[in-house]
Amino acid sequence: MKKIMMLSLILFLTACSGTDALEKLKKEYPESVKVVIEELPKEIQEKIAVPTKFPFEVTHVTAYNSGNPLEDPMEVINTEFVFSDGESVNMHLYIYHTDFTFHPDDDELDTVTLMDDSIAYYNVSDGNFKSIRWKKEEKDFSIMLVSVKDEVFSLEDLVEVVNSIEY
Repeated sequence: MKKIMMLSLILFLTACSGTDALEKLKKEYPESVKVVIEELPKEIQEKIAVPTKFPFEVTHVTAYNSGNPLEDPMEVINTEFVFSDGESVNMHLYIYHTDFTFHPDDDELDTVTLMDDSIAYYNVSDGNFKSIRWKKEEKDFSIMLVSVKDEVFSLEDLVEVVNSIEY
């Protein structure tokens, strides 16, 4: 009996380990994250992935679900997380739940190789705005990092955020 209980505990902990970062956000932000994520169908909730490292101190997190009410009011197109320092920096993480095609200008964007050897497309238009897009496990992701002050973030900062995402 002890062996069965121990095996059940190990299986339970293993099943929960992939969502540690999301579970932490849901606990820390019950109104702005937990409620929004739990509105999603279970199959989408299971594929939500969030970062664990940021190039600034995160003090506020909000989640949003977006759909297309004209075509299918029940379809969720993407989930957006906004990570903020509460003053001057916002990082937007978009997770697309439908077939999404990257913008036609991807061929004109620079690329960077991520830790798992996948390719990401990035744009560093100026010191205050950076974006990166990539595909993981048949999902499209993008991050926009915006600062309204003179804080300058590097491409390496963005790549570190992407590489910290728990899928």
